[in-house]
Amino acid sequence: MSIGIIGLGKLGCSLAMGLKKEGFIISGLYSRSIHSVQFINDRMGTSFENNLVDTVKKSDAVFITVSDSSICDVVSAITSNLEQESIRSKIFIHCSGALSTSVLEPLAQKGGYTASLHPIQTFADKEMGWKGLYGIYYGFEGCNQAHESIKPIVLSFKGKILNIDKEYRHLYHVAACIASNYLVALTYISGCLLESLGLKFKEGVEALKPLMDKTKSNIDSLGCINALTGPISRGDIETVAGHIEAINEKNPGILDAYKALGKITVEIGLKKGTINNEEAELLYKL
Repeated sequence: MSIGIIGLGKLGCSLAMGLKKEGFIISGLYSRSIHSVQFINDRMGTSFENNLVDTVKKSDAVFITVSDSSICDVVSAITSNLEQESIRSKIFIHCSGALSTSVLEPLAQKGGYTASLHPIQTFADKEMGWKGLYGIYYGFEGCNQAHESIKPIVLSFKGKILNIDKEYRHLYHVAACIASNYLVALTYISGCLLESLGLKFKEGVEALKPLMDKTKSNIDSLGCINALTGPISRGDIETVAGHIEAINEKNPGILDAYKALGKITVEIGLKKGTINNEEAELLYKL
């Protein structure tokens, strides 16, 4: 199967290099920036021109890895510049987590098979991002023909397909955003609190990393609920009250976040069985 890639940001570059390493035929590249195409050509030893039409024509499957807001523009460019014969029976795959295959409907109307394949992973750089393609889950939504063509790609990365109903697309994406983006936000908040004590922000974050790593390890080995430790899980009312007082004095802007997450933590503590209903009620009131 020959594969073309439209959009060479962090994910597009990662896919291009990862697919090439796994023996798939890369048949074309296209990007708004010719420098991105040259970047991949240099890394893969290829000499592709930056050409949308040729990329689609020469490919059995086309990954569309542009920003969510640009997918419609790419679809419009394909349907406007290529005859139906050049679209029919090809696989078109966008990699948005939030959007369904509805955005690819103009391609389906011209006989293309459409799918959404979202790697549940974060890609922070173009150079080594391909390593993040391995051993992860891929959120899939699309037609059976696309599913069968995509399966060998996911298996080559030792990944697993997570089938997502179109109507639940946003909830799926919210879960991924919370797990990744909000982890960054929580780390930032923790660093800011330590910074308010006079520590350098970077030093504060570095000091917290072993704790975060161990927590992740505990989740892996014990499960999410049993991994919970800390004052809320112990029903330590006075300590939590002290937290709220200290935050209100030093950094009141994050108090709402602390309280919202605290309420969820109380729920986990109840499920774990380390606090009773009376303790939970007192914590909720705090």
